[in-house]
Amino acid sequence: MEQPSSTPILGLVNASQERSQDHILEFWDYHAAQGSGNYADTLKLRYYNPLNLGSWHGTMRLDTAYTAVYGPTLAAQSTGTYSPNNAMLTIWGGQAD
Repeated sequence: MEQPSSTPILGLVNASQERSQDHILEFWDYHAAQGSGNYADTLKLRYYNPLNLGSWHGTMRLDTAYTAVYGPTLAAQSTGTYSPNNAMLTIWGGQAD
């Protein structure tokens, strides 16, 4: 039986379970069609902060986004102005050993 390849697809590596001491800020930007010629542009910020509490080590992640919707079937006041979206806080980790 052939062994599975360890080469990541498209060069992407899943590092979600790795513990890092780096503070990381990511910026995501995407565009989505909502039908009827309406669109949504989203700007997302994601911040990772290491947590070390005694022998417990983990990571805190804060996600927030701004979204602009626009299109011919939306009200006139929907001109593509960015509005704050939800924020989410996620914490994970465990004992160092």
